[in-house]
Amino acid sequence: PEEEAAEPRRPRDTRGAAAMAARELTQMSVLDEGTLASNMKAMLDGEQVYARSGQLLISLNPFRPLGLYGEKTLLEYRSSTNPGSLPPHIYGVAAEAHARLIERGKPQTIIISGESGAGKTENAKYVMEYLASTVVMPPTVGASGKASTGSESARSQGGMLAFFGMGSQSNVQDSGGGGSLHDRLLRSNPLLEAFGCARTEHNANSSRYGKFVELRFDRTGKLTECRLTTYLLEKSRVISHAAMERSYTALYALCAGASSRERKDLSLPATADHFAYLRPLQPRAGEDDVATQVSVREAFERLGVVPTDQADVFAILAAVLHIGNVAFERKAPGASGDEGDMATLEAATAKQALKAAAGLLGVADSHLSEAMLAQRMRAGAEWVTRSHHVHEATSTRDALAKALYANLFAWLVRRISESLRA
Repeated sequence: PEEEAAEPRRPRDTRGAAAMAARELTQMSVLDEGTLASNMKAMLDGEQVYARSGQLLISLNPFRPLGLYGEKTLLEYRSSTNPGSLPPHIYGVAAEAHARLIERGKPQTIIISGESGAGKTENAKYVMEYLASTVVMPPTVGASGKASTGSESARSQGGMLAFFGMGSQSNVQDSGGGGSLHDRLLRSNPLLEAFGCARTEHNANSSRYGKFVELRFDRTGKLTECRLTTYLLEKSRVISHAAMERSYTALYALCAGASSRERKDLSLPATADHFAYLRPLQPRAGEDDVATQVSVREAFERLGVVPTDQADVFAILAAVLHIGNVAFERKAPGASGDEGDMATLEAATAKQALKAAAGLLGVADSHLSEAMLAQRMRAGAEWVTRSHHVHEATSTRDALAKALYANLFAWLVRRISESLRA
């Protein structure tokens, strides 16, 4: 018999699923693992990703944009005198923490935890976005239909916004021309994502480090300072990654978005797969490394990083990549036959990579090669030089690349923190 024609796909009606899902878990009559899992599934079917249990916010990663964020939603939570009465949302968590900070005058802590791919980085960004917005008074519409700002808006609304007492412009300006604190805080995100995030098997933008962010406010609730502390950077990802994963995004962005002058100065080839540390290279839909490099440059400019420092950052990134192409070979046995397992640099491509890395780091080729091929140590009153085996030279090379990247990341974090304290 002939097959029946398939019915055309109809838009999914999510209203029923959304109505069935409980977003206030304390109101559920039964709360066990099975009912919680069923409720979470109903939430996703209804395109809702947040549920609340007391002060705990449960967040689901839908792995697709749902339009749950933006200025309109943010202003809804900022203008509310009771954010807890609104539907569960990450903006609500930030709003309640900010309100308690002002009302009680005591430090507040927001802990964002979960497994890889759960959405920690994205939710942290939205918390920062909300709290950064507290240095700008949003316009409101009064009964006359005219927009009002600043102290007029604060007097008319009362509640949380009455504590701000600020105009429509940012209250904290950077004397160095780096823009407002609000702008600098948000502009730090592209740098941290590029230099500290990487694609994993389950997450296209996974943070490979821990982060502690301290935001300081004055007595009126204005954001005045930000301090950033990072720890446990995954240094091993600089030199290797799984088949479907990537190293740090900044390395690919430099290869894809470098200018013609930079390609010449940094000895960058046309494609990233030239570098051993970036292989295997398997692009994924939606990855735009050129756009990432553009956002990195813009973020540097907004944070007041001078062009010479930017050039140094890109030079160190390129040096790390060239170091990965320094491949060692076993030295040919000598007359005594006791040097056959020692490492040496013979291939032209390895020597070329060494020369490029040394030039970018500002050291002599011979000094860099000696540091990889041999170890100088003290034995009593004398200094002894011991040649490295191939695996020892390779480990030394990789350790250097990891140390360079880790120190560059630490400098970047310090630079961001200095900008946010200016």
